[in-house]
Amino acid sequence: MEKSIDSFPLVSVIVPVYNGSLYLGKTIPILLNQSYDNIEFIIVNDGSTDDSLELLKKFDDSRISIYCKKNGGLSDARNFGLQYAKGDYVTFVDSDDFVTEKLIERLVMPLVNSKTKSASAVGFVTVNDYSKWSNWHPNKIGKLTKVNVREALLVFLNRKGPFDVSAWAKMYPIDCFNDVKFSKGIYYEDLEILPKLMKSDMLENVYIDTTVCYGYVFRNGSIMNSNLTKEDLTLLETVDLGIQLLEDDRQLCESYKFKALAALMGVLRKTIISRNREYQDVVLQKMKMIADDSDLFSTNSIKMFVIAILLKKMSIC
Repeated sequence: MEKSIDSFPLVSVIVPVYNGSLYLGKTIPILLNQSYDNIEFIIVNDGSTDDSLELLKKFDDSRISIYCKKNGGLSDARNFGLQYAKGDYVTFVDSDDFVTEKLIERLVMPLVNSKTKSASAVGFVTVNDYSKWSNWHPNKIGKLTKVNVREALLVFLNRKGPFDVSAWAKMYPIDCFNDVKFSKGIYYEDLEILPKLMKSDMLENVYIDTTVCYGYVFRNGSIMNSNLTKEDLTLLETVDLGIQLLEDDRQLCESYKFKALAALMGVLRKTIISRNREYQDVVLQKMKMIADDSDLFSTNSIKMFVIAILLKKMSIC
């Protein structure tokens, strides 16, 4: 990039942190070393009880702003960061994930050249062990494609290529969040926020780039892999809202239901491991309601076919 920094739009990078001291020493430096320069880093210390704040204060970079708040969860931390964002565009990075030095550049440059109100997304991979950071060096340049919002939502819901419904690995014009916010106190917030953003009439197109720039770390302590809590049941309400939002488009709605069933299967697994029959019955009933209104056995997805078989064996289909 040969132009001066000020000639490019400012990008706000929001990084929620909760007890991230084991990861900040790797995540923050790679963010500070991005190939795109015009960035502000809004780091939200979400009530950490370890030495995360002390570690964050050691990074001497004028682009960093650290904000502290009481613990309210990932969605609340993202909303908190949004109110301080001054950028033209915004993206989210979780403090315990990997990114490449090209993350921001690959996300923002299509938007700089776009003649329509657009968002962008780059590819991701799942990394099972944070200690494998040194072995994670994706450098293959992928394909950039411009699609309409509906097509993009189908790509994310169906996980076509290296994409998912996640809030991270995507970039949006900042004003998309004027009226759309993450819902506080829920888990699986990505299944809630993406349909709201894509159906808000704020966007015309999405640039999807198969270049892998984000590494999602699947940790033992993550929400998806933790013990069952009552917050896991917030997924049921999230799914209802998503289905309602997309019900006017059968193909989108079916794709959302399949994605929701996969997430609900994860919660069901937790109820079985914890032997919580009450929660298990609630989750199974929700899965039954969705399955009864979906043609599960017609899908080519192996995961969905397995879910259908399991539901049938449990005599709820």
